[in-house]
Amino acid sequence: MEGGRRAGKRLGLLGRIREHEDAVEADFARFYPSVDYLDRYRRDSRGRTRLSLRRLLLLVDHLPQESAFASALAERHPISGEQAATYAVWSALTGKQHPYLDDLKNRRDQERKAQLIRSRRAATAEQNRRYMARVAGNRSS
Repeated sequence: MEGGRRAGKRLGLLGRIREHEDAVEADFARFYPSVDYLDRYRRDSRGRTRLSLRRLLLLVDHLPQESAFASALAERHPISGEQAATYAVWSALTGKQHPYLDDLKNRRDQERKAQLIRSRRAATAEQNRRYMARVAGNRSS
């Protein structure tokens, strides 16, 4: 993740944290074992959350490249800098993209295609429902 950003710019992470909350929680367990992500929702005796928004954003902003959150944002498998370098060398030597990276791209493309098919089917079903309602209305007249 990018370090050294101003605090106001970190607020842009909030929506992404909500999208990938499971990844953030898993990363906290891995990289910050003394911090419980669920403290974001727990209140202390004064009614304040145990994990402040400022601290949450700061910790997320400084997660390493191999974190699940950073990987989800980049739409790639969680890989360390060393693994990325190894894959780059493999790709340079073979002239092909590493299969590990190809697998994720293919899976992501298949998920997008499946989502598109589901949305088109839903739109068609809705169109058919409206048509049948119109036909039924014309018959009763």
